[in-house]
Parts: sequence; structure tokens; C-alpha cells
Amino acid sequence: MSWKQETGNRKQETGNRLNTIVNLKVEDIDLENDMVGLTTTKNRKDQFNPLSEYIIKYLRMYRFKKDDFLFINELGEQITMNSIQHAIARYIKRRGIIKTSIHAFRHTLAKHYVTSGGDAFKLQRLLGHSTLDVTLNYVNLYSEDLKKGYEKHSILAKYSENPRKKRGRKG
Repeated sequence: MSWKQETGNRKQETGNRLNTIVNLKVEDIDLENDMVGLTTTKNRKDQFNPLSEYIIKYLRMYRFKKDDFLFINELGEQITMNSIQHAIARYIKRRGIIKTSIHAFRHTLAKHYVTSGGDAFKLQRLLGHSTLDVTLNYVNLYSEDLKKGYEKHSILAKYSENPRKKRGRKG
């Protein structure tokens, strides 16, 4: 099994859409700058996203031809969207997950990015959204998510830690 096949389910490391992933070519990866150039996007605008050290580590382990597709099937041909969808469906069914989709991975990445301290404007750019409103629909924060870290940003907590000197008349 090649790296391309074994890490196909890690595509959401970058938060890209399925169509973007299946059309990635080796030449789109810039290992010197740890970036990926996305040429097949929903809005048809080229986009550049960073790659984590984790992904870069695996990419450096293999020798690719520049014009190869990054994700291939057993025959060395471009993997299809349908084959990825079926592989993911089998994977989640074996784990007893009732309902999900490949696109749900994008939502999961967005929520994790924000709840782990990521900036919403950077997330907008990473996901290739034209407006922040679309990005915010992906995040779906619940009340427990909102509570986490709230005290760290509380204005009252900040000022109660550094009480001002008491004012009063000099006697």
C-alpha cells in the first residue's frame, strides 16, 4: 500500500473539498515552503494553503513524478470521488457511526480549528470561503464549546486579578 492510498482518509488535514483533493497533483505540493497550491476549487480561484509538519514528513518519504496525481488507486490512476466516498462510508459504518458524510469532515476541521484557538478569518481563507458568514455556518459551536476558555477572556476576571488601589479621603 502506498502513502497515497494509506493516508487518503487524512485529507481533512487541509480542510479541502473532495473534488479539490482528487485533482491534486504532485506538482501542486511545495515542500520547500510547506504549502499546497489548490487549482480545482469551487469558486475556480487558485488558493494556497499551508501543510502541517505531519503531512510534510510523509510526503518527503516518497518519490513522486511531478505530473502524477497525489491520490491514486491500485492501478496508479487518479482516484475517483466515488471510490473515496465508498471507502469513507465503509470506514464509518465499521465504527458504528450512523450518519455522516465526507463534507462533514470539513465541518469537523472548522470546529476543531476554532475551538483550539484558531482565528476565524484565517479559517475562512483556508476553507476558501468568500464571506465569514459561510465559514461561521461550518463551525456550529454548542454551549459547552462556548464555556471552554471563557474565563480566560472575561473582562471582570481580568480586573479582579489586579484590583486597583482603593480610593478614599486622606485622613
